[in-house]
Amino acid sequence: MEEDKKLKFSIIETKKIMLPEYEENTNTKTFVYYGADNNFPAFINMLYRESATIRAIIDGSVNYVCGNGIEIPDEGAKWREEINRRGDTVEDLVLQMGTDYYKFRGFAVQVVYNKLGEIKELYGLDFGRCRISADGKKVYYAKKWGQFTGKYKVYDAFNKEYIDPENPTQIFYFKDGARTCYPMPFWEGCFRDGMAEIEASKYVLNSLSNGLAAKTIITLPNTSGVLTEDEKKAVEKSIRTRFTGPDADSSFFLYWKDEEGEDLKVDAIQVQDESEKFSKIKASARENIFTSFRATPNLFGLQNESKGFSKEEFIECFALYQKTQIAPVQKKIERAFQKITGSELTILPFNLDNYQQ
Repeated sequence: MEEDKKLKFSIIETKKIMLPEYEENTNTKTFVYYGADNNFPAFINMLYRESATIRAIIDGSVNYVCGNGIEIPDEGAKWREEINRRGDTVEDLVLQMGTDYYKFRGFAVQVVYNKLGEIKELYGLDFGRCRISADGKKVYYAKKWGQFTGKYKVYDAFNKEYIDPENPTQIFYFKDGARTCYPMPFWEGCFRDGMAEIEASKYVLNSLSNGLAAKTIITLPNTSGVLTEDEKKAVEKSIRTRFTGPDADSSFFLYWKDEEGEDLKVDAIQVQDESEKFSKIKASARENIFTSFRATPNLFGLQNESKGFSKEEFIECFALYQKTQIAPVQKKIERAFQKITGSELTILPFNLDNYQQ
């Protein structure tokens, strides 16, 4: 009897946030795994979609990379028109290459030849959907990757010296950095900060939409121990679904008391200002993200936390960012285009004349 009167409880916890493990499995006869689950780009894309700061920096930087237009000399005049049957232009191609470079630190271009071995079309590919062989001679493409992906297309890596007449298309695969087969974003140092910003935003949203605060003790009566363990789990699931939702980050203790005369009780065990705490977390994460990108909020129309900024400060910041972060990426794209087509391409630098009037 004394054993039956002991307090019984369970703890409903939040999920633990883990960064995906990065590794390259080269012990295969085909493509090298891009991450432990062969789907590391999905994590990068998630950060890009859900972190407002990362999205703003990448999109803003790519706009700067695209500059004020593109110049192509007369010998490459055909590239001034549409570059493929889809209707893409060189500007569209540069946009794709720039976006993938800032996301993944690499980009890929599909090159289609005619029967004479001349380049007929160019397509900007999603770098995250590409995998390569260990020797770099083959490129594999699939719309969705995973550990057991079996449906993919195989292409020769770009090589003007040999074009397969049976499959006259190749992939120009560019990677930057020192990784064996796949690059890592130069902003990998802020992965956790990106996750912190995302989770803090989720918490605030859940706090607004849920009727139960985080860090709460719920005492439920189970008179004479009539509820089975399965019935208790059903109650716990019902509370979780009703008050926190499937993706909530709040947590609470759930106690079952097998004593006569017990009533349901809800007690808060945390009284600090949660909104203020999570605002500070987001601000700290945001600062670290800008540090990893070597950028300042001014460049993307965002005000610094401590002060505003003037036109002169913006121009000075942009001049430095243009020289150290934008121009090098433009050069990589220009050299890649020349290597592929043999034609020069010049990206006109972003012009700040409108800001100086």
